[in-house]
Amino acid sequence: MLISQGGAGGSVVFQYNPYEWDIEKSVDWKEVPAAGREQGYLEYGCGHPRKVTLNIEVSKDCNSEYFVVGFFEAIMSMTRPSSVGMGANRPGTVQFIMGASFNMTAVIEKVKIRFAPRKGGNGFYMADPVTLLPKEGTVIVHLAEYI
Repeated sequence: MLISQGGAGGSVVFQYNPYEWDIEKSVDWKEVPAAGREQGYLEYGCGHPRKVTLNIEVSKDCNSEYFVVGFFEAIMSMTRPSSVGMGANRPGTVQFIMGASFNMTAVIEKVKIRFAPRKGGNGFYMADPVTLLPKEGTVIVHLAEYI
């Protein structure tokens, strides 16, 4: 589930049970030379945010005709900045909750939307022939932890 915590957007609830899931974290260490030693000491430089990438498949099966477009619009609305104080734009944060196992406050760094039938899906056409709304698609969301 993604819950907007500022800026535009509400919440997006989805079932997410990936085959694999990566959480990326990096830290900068600087070597400080020390006289009389073979190698220097490591000094903490700075940490970088944890990064998570979600690959969510969306389908109108058992949902309304507008479900796929509505889902994508809800995700996109979470990327808009919020104005704080004298017009300073701040990124809208989201709370990413994955059951009881993972909870992270983050900003959405990047969103990629692809309208296409699922592999092994129930049709060859991207859009419904009557409404011309997409039947299925994929959204890839890149999150960066915000503390």
